[in-house]
Amino acid sequence: MSLTWQAAEALGYAYYIQKGYRVFIPMIETKDYDFVVEFKNKFSRVNVKKAHLTNGGSYVISRSGASTTPTAPVADVYLAYLDEYQSFVEVSGNFFLKYPTSKIRAIPKEVIDEICKKQNKG
Repeated sequence: MSLTWQAAEALGYAYYIQKGYRVFIPMIETKDYDFVVEFKNKFSRVNVKKAHLTNGGSYVISRSGASTTPTAPVADVYLAYLDEYQSFVEVSGNFFLKYPTSKIRAIPKEVIDEICKKQNKG
């Protein structure tokens, strides 16, 4: 069963809490990020995404409906949920800057392969 975006976001909180981070949820909705995490006095804005598997076998995420072309990251981390693996992958906030007019980008295959390796070890 595919997760709703709300469930993916809640799992994102748990993902970071399990890693020892503190999670801060904004009181006012923002389009740029879903929550902030803190670890050892370093704060990061997190945007949770559900990755979609294309017919070509690539996982893609899309950036929010921001109307302007980004010149700086709107989030520090994109936390992409992959239904097939029931796992998250962290992607740099700079992910969309290389192709700023694109709203959809493929997650690099090596990132997905790394998830597979970790799951096969456990």
